[in-house]
Amino acid sequence: GSPEGAESAFFPMQTDFIVGLSFGQVGTVASVGYRGQVRHPELQEGAPHEHALLDSLISREHYLYWRSEGSGPYVRAGRFYAPYGLRLAEHNAYIRRYLGSNIMEESYGLSGGIVETAWEAHLTAFISDPLRGSGRDEVGVAGLYERRIGDHVIAGQSRVTVADSDIRALAGGYAKLWLEPLHLLWMTELDVGRQAFREIDGGDRWQLAAYTGPVYNPLQGLYVGAAYELYDSDLKVTDVTRQALSSWVSYLPWAHVEVMGSIRGQLAGPSDGAVVGLLQLHYYL
Repeated sequence: GSPEGAESAFFPMQTDFIVGLSFGQVGTVASVGYRGQVRHPELQEGAPHEHALLDSLISREHYLYWRSEGSGPYVRAGRFYAPYGLRLAEHNAYIRRYLGSNIMEESYGLSGGIVETAWEAHLTAFISDPLRGSGRDEVGVAGLYERRIGDHVIAGQSRVTVADSDIRALAGGYAKLWLEPLHLLWMTELDVGRQAFREIDGGDRWQLAAYTGPVYNPLQGLYVGAAYELYDSDLKVTDVTRQALSSWVSYLPWAHVEVMGSIRGQLAGPSDGAVVGLLQLHYYL
């Protein structure tokens, strides 16, 4: 049966408060929030204790940093996503969901790099969150180099992780093309991966993830986007490819207020598909 009062005590939402403090070239950033869930935490199998709502308190990011004045080198340590990929806000995008940057998969790491006007480079050593755990317990390293050419960006990247069950290596890159006459930004990312299972002789597979699509900005505060996505967990096996088409419209009528509508269709293998639509209202403090 349901725990007494579970229905009235549960709020399926998510909030985040982020604070940043800077003292010259040294600073800190930390977030704290509440992570809502579809099912009440006390109704979930393996709920850790009677007051499972407390386990929904989260801190997605908290780190210390040092950075040079203006452009130049930086160092940071704490919990954050290792710089890799297009850094999309949509956590369900395949290049985030399946490449180690899904929701709540921020890792603990030490990152250093150089940020200049025309280019930037990052190198990060990281470990999965040892406190709350994640889908994969792993250690790894990620590298990213990004070059800006006029209004365009091109980047190369790589990521290697070691877990109890496997070793996974990723290599790829992305590009962002800004077409000023059309008020349009086109973004593309492609990653190729090799996953080797440690306890299976000859157990390895090649993987592929891709994202491409435009964002159209016809007037101030209005953005229209679309994307095609692909993820293949094993290039040698048929009927495991996932594909998705999505489109969205975002409008900011006033400062701090955003109205967003989106629709996403997915196809897993040859026939299993689903479509979901969302209408969201965001308020930013």
